[in-house]
Amino acid sequence: MTVLVGPRPACTPTTAVVLPGMAPSTWHAVGAYMTTSAEVAEAARVADRAVGYDIRAAFRDRPVGSYDASAQLAFLLNTIALGRVVLEQGTDPDDVVLVPSSFGAWAACVLSGVADLADVARAVQTLASREQELSESSLADLATVFFCRLDGGAVAELVGSMKANGHHAEPALDLDHDLVGYTVDNVEQMRAGVEARGGIWLHEMRPAVHSVRSAELADLAHDMVSRWDLGPSRFPVLNDHDGTSTVEPEVLVGHVSAQYVRTVDWPRTVSVLVSTGIERAVVAGPASLFNKVLRRHLPTVAVTPDDDGRIVSRSLRRAEPPDEFS
Repeated sequence: MTVLVGPRPACTPTTAVVLPGMAPSTWHAVGAYMTTSAEVAEAARVADRAVGYDIRAAFRDRPVGSYDASAQLAFLLNTIALGRVVLEQGTDPDDVVLVPSSFGAWAACVLSGVADLADVARAVQTLASREQELSESSLADLATVFFCRLDGGAVAELVGSMKANGHHAEPALDLDHDLVGYTVDNVEQMRAGVEARGGIWLHEMRPAVHSVRSAELADLAHDMVSRWDLGPSRFPVLNDHDGTSTVEPEVLVGHVSAQYVRTVDWPRTVSVLVSTGIERAVVAGPASLFNKVLRRHLPTVAVTPDDDGRIVSRSLRRAEPPDEFS
């Protein structure tokens, strides 16, 4: 059941606007969009002033797979720009619930109207820089790994074996009934255990995400967002940790800071959407692992740039050619 904090929307929303979690991105994939989109340019003017450098230029020069501050800020700009396109296509605000997944919580703060983009950009810059420092020192051994095709019993047995050998292993993201992310301190042993049990190894992320060992980042985020001048939320926002919904600004920014240490429960989030009458999902960004379970239960499209920078709407349920989104 969704728990609403604060005033209830005028009607029950039927459209979920999903703000995707951080994923690998490259200038080759999104550069055309970032240099031609009026929405990106508008957001970049604010964010560049806030952080003191040209985010797009810095991101263009980053290596593939980087998660440094410029990569995170570029992802934020693209999500906000695409989110604004989706929200401005004549959708009744009372018909929308924002559904941020993981890193998408930062974009939700801006698109909901709760926080200024400048404040959010400065927070992401500061936290990404500190995250990088920790990943090279106290958290250097940690990575978040993704795998699938193992049932709960096999995963529990593997994690128990890791811990028995003195290693760290904790759930980071539950994405589907057999698709999960774990934060571990021995990637090689975890991978060997997954594959020995018949699982399929997908990829790993460094720095690690959603870990109890990232409490310093959660505390730093809390300190920063607690100083923001918050506004009212235009939309209810669903929390991907427990499926609760809020329009209360203080609660929303609290979820943002807590994301660093809390496990994402995406199946529960999707279950809440279905049980509360959501009829369709629109993802403001590319298809990702988060959409695997979403598209099983709801008609789902990803509104995302193509290679030429045009915004297209791609069905995630049927093998259809993309439609240009305008």
